[in-house]
Amino acid sequence: GPTNSTAVVMLSALTACGVPWEKFPEVLPVVLVMTGVFLLISACLNISSLVQYVSKSVILGYMTAVIIIMIINQLHTALGFNLHVVQDGAITSWDMLKATFIGLKDIDLNSLFICVIVIALFFFWKKCFPKMPVIAMTIFSLALLSYFLMTFFHFSIQTLDNVYVSSWKATLNGFTMDNVNTFAST
Repeated sequence: GPTNSTAVVMLSALTACGVPWEKFPEVLPVVLVMTGVFLLISACLNISSLVQYVSKSVILGYMTAVIIIMIINQLHTALGFNLHVVQDGAITSWDMLKATFIGLKDIDLNSLFICVIVIALFFFWKKCFPKMPVIAMTIFSLALLSYFLMTFFHFSIQTLDNVYVSSWKATLNGFTMDNVNTFAST
Protein backbone atom coordinates (compact mmCIF):
# COMPACT_ATOMS: atom_id res chain seq x y z
CA GLY A 1 0.00 0.00 0.00
CA PRO A 2 0.97 3.67 -0.15
CA THR A 3 3.39 4.88 2.47
CA ASN A 4 5.13 8.12 3.30
CA SER A 5 8.34 6.59 1.97
CA THR A 6 6.69 5.89 -1.37
CA ALA A 7 5.40 9.47 -1.50
CA VAL A 8 8.90 10.82 -0.94
CA VAL A 9 10.31 8.53 -3.63
CA MET A 10 7.57 9.57 -6.09
CA LEU A 11 8.15 13.26 -5.41
CA SER A 12 11.87 12.72 -5.93
CA ALA A 13 11.23 10.81 -9.17
CA LEU A 14 9.04 13.56 -10.59
CA THR A 15 11.52 16.23 -9.56
CA ALA A 16 14.49 14.27 -10.95
CA CYS A 17 12.71 13.96 -14.30
CA GLY A 18 12.36 17.75 -14.42
CA VAL A 19 8.58 17.81 -14.14
CA PRO A 20 7.40 21.29 -13.09
CA TRP A 21 5.02 21.52 -10.13
CA GLU A 22 2.06 22.57 -12.25
CA LYS A 23 2.39 19.38 -14.35
CA PHE A 24 2.34 17.01 -11.34
CA PRO A 25 -1.45 16.41 -11.47
CA GLU A 26 -1.17 15.48 -15.14
CA VAL A 27 1.70 12.98 -14.85
CA LEU A 28 1.16 11.63 -11.33
CA PRO A 29 -1.47 9.08 -12.48
CA VAL A 30 1.08 7.66 -14.93
CA VAL A 31 3.64 7.24 -12.15
CA LEU A 32 1.01 5.75 -9.80
CA VAL A 33 -0.18 3.18 -12.35
CA MET A 34 3.40 2.25 -13.24
CA THR A 35 4.29 1.93 -9.54
CA GLY A 36 1.28 -0.33 -9.01
CA VAL A 37 2.34 -2.54 -11.92
CA PHE A 38 5.90 -2.78 -10.58
CA LEU A 39 4.58 -3.56 -7.08
CA LEU A 40 2.39 -6.36 -8.44
CA ILE A 41 5.33 -7.83 -10.38
CA SER A 42 7.51 -7.54 -7.28
CA ALA A 43 4.88 -9.27 -5.16
CA CYS A 44 4.59 -12.14 -7.66
CA LEU A 45 8.38 -12.54 -7.68
CA ASN A 46 8.58 -12.21 -3.86
CA ILE A 47 11.15 -9.40 -4.20
CA SER A 48 10.50 -8.29 -0.61
CA SER A 49 12.47 -11.30 0.62
CA LEU A 50 15.61 -9.47 -0.57
CA VAL A 51 15.20 -6.96 2.29
CA GLN A 52 16.70 -9.53 4.65
CA TYR A 53 20.05 -8.90 2.93
CA VAL A 54 19.97 -5.15 3.63
CA SER A 55 21.56 -4.27 6.95
CA LYS A 56 19.35 -2.83 9.67
CA SER A 57 21.56 0.26 9.88
CA VAL A 58 20.85 1.08 6.20
CA ILE A 59 17.10 0.67 6.71
CA LEU A 60 17.23 2.71 9.93
CA GLY A 61 19.25 5.45 8.18
CA TYR A 62 16.80 5.57 5.29
CA MET A 63 13.75 5.76 7.56
CA THR A 64 15.41 8.41 9.73
CA ALA A 65 16.19 10.53 6.67
CA VAL A 66 12.62 10.21 5.39
CA ILE A 67 11.25 11.23 8.80
CA ILE A 68 13.56 14.26 9.00
CA ILE A 69 12.63 15.36 5.46
CA MET A 70 8.92 15.00 6.24
CA ILE A 71 9.23 17.03 9.44
CA ILE A 72 11.17 19.79 7.68
CA ASN A 73 8.64 19.90 4.81
CA GLN A 74 5.61 20.04 7.11
CA LEU A 75 6.85 22.20 9.98
CA HIS A 76 5.74 25.50 8.42
CA THR A 77 2.29 24.07 7.70
CA ALA A 78 1.93 22.87 11.28
CA LEU A 79 2.90 26.33 12.53
CA GLY A 80 0.37 27.99 10.23
CA PHE A 81 2.42 30.04 7.79
CA ASN A 82 3.48 29.87 4.15
CA LEU A 83 7.11 29.67 3.13
CA HIS A 84 8.70 32.39 1.07
CA VAL A 85 11.45 30.62 -0.86
CA VAL A 86 13.21 33.02 -3.19
CA GLN A 87 15.17 30.61 -5.39
CA ASP A 88 13.95 28.91 -8.53
CA GLY A 89 14.47 25.23 -9.31
CA ALA A 90 14.94 22.38 -6.87
CA ILE A 91 14.60 23.30 -3.21
CA THR A 92 16.70 21.33 -0.77
CA SER A 93 15.72 20.43 2.78
CA TRP A 94 18.31 22.92 3.97
CA ASP A 95 16.55 25.68 1.95
CA MET A 96 13.21 24.64 3.45
CA LEU A 97 14.65 24.72 6.96
CA LYS A 98 16.18 28.18 6.44
CA ALA A 99 12.90 29.50 5.01
CA THR A 100 11.02 28.01 7.96
CA PHE A 101 13.30 29.76 10.48
CA ILE A 102 12.88 33.04 8.59
CA GLY A 103 9.08 32.59 8.65
CA LEU A 104 8.87 31.89 12.39
CA LYS A 105 7.77 35.50 12.91
CA ASP A 106 4.51 34.59 11.10
CA ILE A 107 3.46 31.72 13.38
CA ASP A 108 -0.29 31.36 13.72
CA LEU A 109 -0.98 30.83 17.43
CA ASN A 110 -4.14 28.82 16.69
CA SER A 111 -2.10 26.36 14.60
CA LEU A 112 0.58 26.16 17.27
CA PHE A 113 -2.12 25.52 19.89
CA ILE A 114 -3.60 22.70 17.79
CA CYS A 115 -0.13 21.17 17.32
CA VAL A 116 0.48 21.14 21.06
CA ILE A 117 -2.96 19.60 21.63
CA VAL A 118 -2.32 16.90 18.98
CA ILE A 119 0.99 15.93 20.59
CA ALA A 120 -0.59 15.89 24.06
CA LEU A 121 -3.55 13.80 22.87
CA PHE A 122 -1.28 11.35 21.07
CA PHE A 123 0.88 10.71 24.12
CA PHE A 124 -2.16 10.62 26.43
CA TRP A 125 -3.89 7.93 24.34
CA LYS A 126 -0.61 6.04 23.88
CA LYS A 127 -0.03 5.93 27.65
CA CYS A 128 -3.62 5.07 28.58
CA PHE A 129 -4.43 2.64 25.76
CA PRO A 130 -1.16 1.34 24.27
CA LYS A 131 -2.81 -1.49 22.30
CA MET A 132 -5.49 0.69 20.69
CA PRO A 133 -5.20 2.56 17.36
CA VAL A 134 -3.70 5.67 18.93
CA ILE A 135 -3.43 7.71 15.73
CA ALA A 136 -7.11 7.17 14.89
CA MET A 137 -8.10 8.02 18.46
CA THR A 138 -6.00 11.20 18.31
CA ILE A 139 -7.56 12.30 15.02
CA PHE A 140 -11.08 11.60 16.29
CA SER A 141 -10.40 13.43 19.57
CA LEU A 142 -8.98 16.40 17.71
CA ALA A 143 -11.98 16.53 15.39
CA LEU A 144 -14.32 16.60 18.39
CA LEU A 145 -12.22 19.22 20.16
CA SER A 146 -12.06 21.38 17.03
CA TYR A 147 -15.81 21.17 16.55
CA PHE A 148 -16.36 22.11 20.21
CA LEU A 149 -13.92 25.08 20.02
CA MET A 150 -15.38 26.36 16.74
CA THR A 151 -19.01 25.97 17.80
CA PHE A 152 -18.96 27.25 21.37
CA PHE A 153 -15.93 29.53 21.52
CA HIS A 154 -15.87 30.76 17.90
CA PHE A 155 -12.27 29.61 17.63
CA SER A 156 -10.85 30.24 14.16
CA ILE A 157 -9.63 26.96 12.71
CA GLN A 158 -8.86 26.74 9.02
CA THR A 159 -10.65 23.80 7.44
CA LEU A 160 -10.59 22.27 4.00
CA ASP A 161 -13.29 23.04 1.47
CA ASN A 162 -15.74 20.33 0.47
CA VAL A 163 -14.66 18.18 -2.44
CA TYR A 164 -17.39 16.91 -4.73
CA VAL A 165 -16.98 13.98 -7.10
CA SER A 166 -18.59 16.05 -9.84
CA SER A 167 -15.61 18.44 -9.69
CA TRP A 168 -13.14 15.69 -10.58
CA LYS A 169 -12.01 15.78 -14.16
CA ALA A 170 -10.75 12.33 -15.04
CA THR A 171 -8.68 12.36 -18.20
CA LEU A 172 -6.00 10.24 -19.77
CA ASN A 173 -3.95 13.22 -20.97
CA GLY A 174 -0.86 12.17 -19.02
CA PHE A 175 -0.81 8.62 -20.38
CA THR A 176 1.51 9.12 -23.32
CA MET A 177 4.37 6.89 -24.43
CA ASP A 178 6.76 9.77 -23.78
CA ASN A 179 5.68 9.90 -20.12
CA VAL A 180 5.78 6.11 -19.77
CA ASN A 181 9.32 6.04 -21.22
CA THR A 182 10.43 8.94 -19.02
CA PHE A 183 9.15 7.43 -15.79
CA ALA A 184 9.92 3.77 -16.52
CA SER A 185 13.61 4.17 -15.78
CA THR A 186 12.90 6.25 -12.69
